[in-house]
Amino acid sequence: FKLNFIDGHPGSLQKEFSRAGRIGRLVHKALELDIDSIEKLKIFAAASSDDEINEAFNLVEAFRNEQVFSEIAKLEGKRELPVFTECCGIRFSGIADFVTDDFVLDYKTDSVLEKSAHRFQLWAYSKSLSLKTAKIAYLRHKEVITLGQQNLEEIEKEAFQLIEKIKAGDFKANPRKEVCSYCRYKTICKEALTE
Repeated sequence: FKLNFIDGHPGSLQKEFSRAGRIGRLVHKALELDIDSIEKLKIFAAASSDDEINEAFNLVEAFRNEQVFSEIAKLEGKRELPVFTECCGIRFSGIADFVTDDFVLDYKTDSVLEKSAHRFQLWAYSKSLSLKTAKIAYLRHKEVITLGQQNLEEIEKEAFQLIEKIKAGDFKANPRKEVCSYCRYKTICKEALTE
């Protein structure tokens, strides 16, 4: 947190994260605009290689065609919806990938499936939208994680504790092997667990 948001450090391993970021952006654009061919996706992919474009399109097709996503993929909802909420004097903002009357959904193209990694993001989205359910569609892993009202309430308690620490200037890291393994700060963080 400190390296990213306080120090403004871009992190290491930028090539690896830039590739992942380009693929993620293409997936989001394709799902937002219902892009149905690689040729149409290329219009939004000036900085991407053909390999990245193909990988992104395959992830989009997985969302559209895999059984695990079938109920969600056929629903109508708002796409790429800006959301804002204030909590404990701090304003949170983001872009919710897909919003229905019943839940908010975020698409993830992560190579590593870390089920707790995005919990605060989904909590903030659901709080902003006054929804009691949030879902994460891990496209690469063909898995949907659902956070119900009880899950979101537990995450909120954890979020409040973190917010208070941030406000107090307590930026102590909470290293865990599964998180440190893909963190873009792992080569410069003194607390990273690399083994």
